[in-house]
Amino acid sequence: MKNRVRTLLIILLIIFLFLFLWLGQFDCLFKKYFHLPCPGCGMNRAFNAILSFNILTSFHYNILAFPCFLLGIFCIIVLLYDFVKGTDLFFKKTFKILNKYYKVIIIIVFFNWLVNIYRDI
Repeated sequence: MKNRVRTLLIILLIIFLFLFLWLGQFDCLFKKYFHLPCPGCGMNRAFNAILSFNILTSFHYNILAFPCFLLGIFCIIVLLYDFVKGTDLFFKKTFKILNKYYKVIIIIVFFNWLVNIYRDI
């Protein structure tokens, strides 16, 4: 029962984040105070482009938007599977992958940040 509640809360959080990125129009606080784009700058516009089926345009706004979008959909599917079956597959696999590849993920996010700074997103 505890697993199902936790899984449902994470599903709702991911859906909320998708809606926030899709509908939300807000200024980046990092850019406002440091005058540099953050690694996530351009995600709102990129998600709007993806939902309008303009995949190439989304890469212009933020190169990680499309992979993040696909990852979010995959997470929702696995979490729904966990919720229905009552398993804990998502959490076990996610933490195993994060422990194994966290350095690669940090390098990719840093590279994306440099690209955002270069293109002044």
